[in-house]
Amino acid sequence: MLNRDKQDTAEAYLARVTQRLKDDGFTIEGNIKYNGQTYDCVAKRTIYEIDKFGYAATFYLFARFSAPDISSLRDFSRISFKYALHSGGIIPFAGGIRLPRGFFFSICCFPVAIVNDIDKDTSEAIRSKGPPKHMAAFEMPVVYSLASGKLHYCEITPMWGRIYYDQMRQTINTMLAP
Repeated sequence: MLNRDKQDTAEAYLARVTQRLKDDGFTIEGNIKYNGQTYDCVAKRTIYEIDKFGYAATFYLFARFSAPDISSLRDFSRISFKYALHSGGIIPFAGGIRLPRGFFFSICCFPVAIVNDIDKDTSEAIRSKGPPKHMAAFEMPVVYSLASGKLHYCEITPMWGRIYYDQMRQTINTMLAP
């Protein structure tokens, strides 16, 4: 458990989370640059998931922000999702074949903004607005506040993704909790 008497650092948080992701079979790469965005680290894994009806490529993309607003966080999420699409997920046994999304293949992208602190309006916008819709893909932005030690993410459940949202929130809390 994190001692709240001492504020968390981005490095300490990333060390804990990336170890958890490694233990769960993710590959970790550091200092990735893509489309004007620099990621402190990117974690990715492609596995067969019966509840996703085929192979699922899952990405966690971590970047630091000093004073985020909802516009910069949405841009970060959009660029992160494009990175996940571009990187795709290669099916391990199929000799490097990339299946099209929706054909027994999906992508789940968690762009994680690590911030010093988050203001009430930005937090509310993250928690109350559903993420963008994609075919056979999910994009769920997450903000981790170093000051409060809390995760901020979508708390509403849109009708179109109802069966997946509880699972994604559980995944966020399991993999990204401080």
